[in-house]
Amino acid sequence: MSRWMLPLVAATLLGVAPLAAVAGEEPETPPMGPVFHLDAYWGLSNMTGALRRHTDGQWAGAMVGYPSYAGLDWNMADGSNARVTVGLGDMHNGSAHVFHQPNEAYWSGRLPNDGRIWVGKRYVPFAAQAWEYEAKWGVAADTRIGDLSLSSTAAFDERTRRGNAYTRLGKEWENGSAAGISIGAGRGLLFGSAHDVAIAADATRRLGRCKLVGEALEAMSSKGGFRFASLTAEFDTRTRYTPYVSWLYSHDNSEDSTNLRSAIGGVLIGASKTLTVEPGAGVVNGKGVWWLQCRVQL
Repeated sequence: MSRWMLPLVAATLLGVAPLAAVAGEEPETPPMGPVFHLDAYWGLSNMTGALRRHTDGQWAGAMVGYPSYAGLDWNMADGSNARVTVGLGDMHNGSAHVFHQPNEAYWSGRLPNDGRIWVGKRYVPFAAQAWEYEAKWGVAADTRIGDLSLSSTAAFDERTRRGNAYTRLGKEWENGSAAGISIGAGRGLLFGSAHDVAIAADATRRLGRCKLVGEALEAMSSKGGFRFASLTAEFDTRTRYTPYVSWLYSHDNSEDSTNLRSAIGGVLIGASKTLTVEPGAGVVNGKGVWWLQCRVQL
C-alpha cells in the first residue's frame, strides 16, 4: 500500500465511517408482497463540453455514474425478499452503454446472527462506492464477527469473463459513525479494467451538522496502477436545502481510465417527498462545469 493511503486507513481504524447504512438508524419494517420502486434522474449539463441532457445521475461533475432504474421488490413473511430492477437511462440503454440489463435481479434470505445471503445480480460491497458502483452476477453474504460487519461477494465480470471477489470489513458506532476496509481481486474488478487487485479505505465522520465522507483506493495490474481519492462535506441546514462540496482525484498509469481532478459543489433541494432538484457547478480537469438535475424516488 502506498504512503498516500496510510492517513485515511488510520482514520478509518480510529472510527470514521462509510457511505453505507448509518449506524443507530433502525430500518423500517418493509411491507409484505410486491412494492414498486423508481429512482430516476433527468438533467442538463455542459459536462461533455456542450449542453447535453442526461438520463442518469451525474458523478464528480465529469460524467454520469448513478443509473436510473425502476423495478419491484417482493417481501415475504419469512424475511426473504426478491428484487428485479431495470435500467431506464443511457447507462443501460444508450449506444455506448456501460451496464447490461437488468440493473439488479436477486433473491435474498436470512442467515444466523442477523446475516443475509444474496443470489443473483447485486451491487458489490466495495468501500464507499464513490468509484466502484457496479452490479454483478454472483453470490453475496453479510454476517457479523463480534461487533464487526463482514460483506463478501463472489461475482462474474461480464466484460472480462472472469471471476471477481470483493470483501468489506466494517464497524459502526451509535453516534452514526462507522469504518470500512475493502479488498478486491480478479481481472476486471473495476468496471472491466485490467486491474486484478484493489484495496480501499472508506470513512465518514459526523461533526455537528456536517457529514464528511472520504474514500481512498489503490488498484494494481501488469499495465500499471490506479489511484482514486474523494472527500465530500455535506451540511445539514435543517431545511429542505442540503449544500455540499466535493473533491475527487484519480490517476491511472494503465491508461484504462481517464485521469481526474475535480472540485465541485451543489445543493440538494427537497422539492417534495419524492422529488429532489440539484443545481451544481465546479472545475473538472481545469474546465468549468455546471449541471441541473432532478431525481424522483418512489
